[in-house]
Amino acid sequence: MKIKDVGDITPVHLDVLSEVGNIGAGNAATALSDMLHYMVKVTVPSVRIVEMEEVAQAIGDPSQNIAAITINLDQDLIGTMLSIFHGPFANELVTSFIGTDLPDITMFRDSEMGRSVLCEVGNITVATYVNALSQLSKLVINILPPHIIIDTLDEVIKKHQAREFKDFGHKVVVIDESFIIKDEEYKSSMILLLEIDSLNALIDSLGVE
Repeated sequence: MKIKDVGDITPVHLDVLSEVGNIGAGNAATALSDMLHYMVKVTVPSVRIVEMEEVAQAIGDPSQNIAAITINLDQDLIGTMLSIFHGPFANELVTSFIGTDLPDITMFRDSEMGRSVLCEVGNITVATYVNALSQLSKLVINILPPHIIIDTLDEVIKKHQAREFKDFGHKVVVIDESFIIKDEEYKSSMILLLEIDSLNALIDSLGVE
């Protein structure tokens, strides 16, 4: 049965996407460990369907400044993945990589190196998830160069809602996970938006009834 909206996704679909998330998260932790030269662990990700209007509240404090890495998908799947980095996580990544402490995430706007590090990390986390999707579905999925936005969570969501969310229905897939670095746990979230035809192609290719 073809679905008409993300809201039609069933618990069985979510179980499959969770398994993809498990694979992608594990690979992301390995890639980040190699990048940062010390152990990075990741919690088991959770996958949920969220109303578009409630996305900011579902992910965190809407007034909190965050870094959002946007990566578009094309080829067999058309859509967008939005990777959300909260301030403490973003600062830990950049400090670990280049030794520069930027405790206020708005300072990343003036740090070309900081933005570059976050784009690379966003590229890694999205790529590992996409690769897991591609391996399990046998679909060809290309990822385009990342774009970074630093603003409040609410403003980031509003900008994407006006520009992109309108093309993907009234609900979105949210993937929550936490990375553990030096015994500190940092929350991260990804928003997956697929055109309905692509979502149906993914479900069919994964063999989900």
